[in-house]
Amino acid sequence: MRSVTLRQCAILVGGLGTRLGALTTNLPKPILPCGDRPFLAWLLREFVRFGVEEFLLLTGHLSGEVEARVQALSALLPRQANIVVCEEPTRAGTGGALFHARERLDERFLLCNGDSLFDFNVARLLAAAAGDGTQVIGRMVLRRLDDASRFGVVELDGDEIRAFSERSSPVTPGVINGGVYLFDRRLINDLTSSCSLEADIMPRLAAQGALRGIVAEGYFRDIGIPEDFARAQAEVPPLLHRPALFLDRDGVINIDHGWVGTRDRFEWMPGALDAIRGATDAG
Repeated sequence: MRSVTLRQCAILVGGLGTRLGALTTNLPKPILPCGDRPFLAWLLREFVRFGVEEFLLLTGHLSGEVEARVQALSALLPRQANIVVCEEPTRAGTGGALFHARERLDERFLLCNGDSLFDFNVARLLAAAAGDGTQVIGRMVLRRLDDASRFGVVELDGDEIRAFSERSSPVTPGVINGGVYLFDRRLINDLTSSCSLEADIMPRLAAQGALRGIVAEGYFRDIGIPEDFARAQAEVPPLLHRPALFLDRDGVINIDHGWVGTRDRFEWMPGALDAIRGATDAG
């Protein structure tokens, strides 16, 4: 069983954002304001909650605008994290952006789209991936939608991802890519200097039986079109200004054996893990 917690998350922030028109003339989509901070700042804060300590911002279009805001983004986090900008030399696609940052990637790392938010318990992804065998190179978070016509649809067999289907014009339900991934560094072997994760790499991994999925529930918003960006501005800030839950330790989350100062003496109270997991699922 591998370590569950991952400390590194790469974020794709290099898209052109053409569907947002004048909004992205001078700013990349993830830097657009959403409440009292850039949309990207909300994403960073969410991953910090689950133990991430380093972010690789995979930039391209208007990279300088992202780099100029690194210090401000860092100041908005609840605890210190290292934020590194990795600019692609030319337009390289989502897979190419990772390829050009390959020297900085950990053995296992998280990856997410910088223009979508999926509010789910990341610990469930981490736990599922910790038990994956060596044949698995990646695991992605999936979301069921009543109308999946705007997105490509994922075909599942259990938790194994078998294939990806293109967008369909009629309104149809389906399981879509939630834009959050956990990858083994062996992914680099499949990448080239210019390629698409979605169109080139992940279909190949699925055909090899090397890709798994976990279906999660929760708020999902992609800000790629003006209507959804407007919804995000209204919905995301109140959603992510979260309540706090304080739990006592000895006798509440763990059995009181006297002063428990070492890992080997820590024993969970019955039901404590379920309670903490339920609270995290509930936001």
